[in-house]
Amino acid sequence: MRPKLPLLFLTVSVTAFIISLFFLIPGMPERIATHFDSAGCPNGWMSRGQHLTGIMVLGIALPGFVIGICHCILLYPPSTLTFSDASYWRTQEQYLSACRLLINWSYYFGGISFIWVGLLNYQLMDANRLNPPRLPPSPVLILSGAYLLLTAITVAVLIFRLTKTK
Repeated sequence: MRPKLPLLFLTVSVTAFIISLFFLIPGMPERIATHFDSAGCPNGWMSRGQHLTGIMVLGIALPGFVIGICHCILLYPPSTLTFSDASYWRTQEQYLSACRLLINWSYYFGGISFIWVGLLNYQLMDANRLNPPRLPPSPVLILSGAYLLLTAITVAVLIFRLTKTK
């Protein structure tokens, strides 16, 4: 894996997320339905500004937290690692390799998270174009299921890479 690919993926995802906010939010009414019941009817509303703030906080906080934690691992000594075959990963060279794996994984996870929040916001904005607003649950479930599946796959790949020591 080329080391710049995960950062490029994250950068493109963040850029797409931010651009989507600037294109979607201004065309929305001042009062936006932001929460829907299981039948797809709105039961929670926010101002356009509140929604923009909330979606930005969700979009940045979720991946930012994970990326931040993975970067903080570099601050700890190699002896703190508890991966399988710890003697292998605790050598200085392999410790830095493990940290790079975690950081690269966090960039992929962050990119996937930005895409998920951006698409979720798109679904909300699309629902608000209807009069009255309506959001069928199936698209949200499909999108969230895909997000959880991709998250599980990336975690499985990370675990596989960290258990492979030769």
